[in-house]
Amino acid sequence: MQSFLMLIASIASLSAYTLVGVHANSLLCAVCPSKVAGEWLTSRCIDDQGNTICHYQDGETRCFYDGHGNRTGRDYFRCPGPVGLTNWSCSPTVGCSM
Repeated sequence: MQSFLMLIASIASLSAYTLVGVHANSLLCAVCPSKVAGEWLTSRCIDDQGNTICHYQDGETRCFYDGHGNRTGRDYFRCPGPVGLTNWSCSPTVGCSM
């Protein structure tokens, strides 16, 4: 009986550890607005610190967001903020930098 209880405790402990590990590895990044100042979103990239850079149609308009969805202040003044977060495609992009 004692072995059975120890087995159950071990399974519960490992299950909790796995759940925490899965959530700890989930990356979040800012959701780029689809349109800013009449310009459509063309691409976004994530730097190695988790900041999101949104690039727009005219090639000049860019919005910069930190890992919490707040504007970093280095962007076009019409960029909205704060924005929502997503866990979709949030791995760092090679060559992306603020």
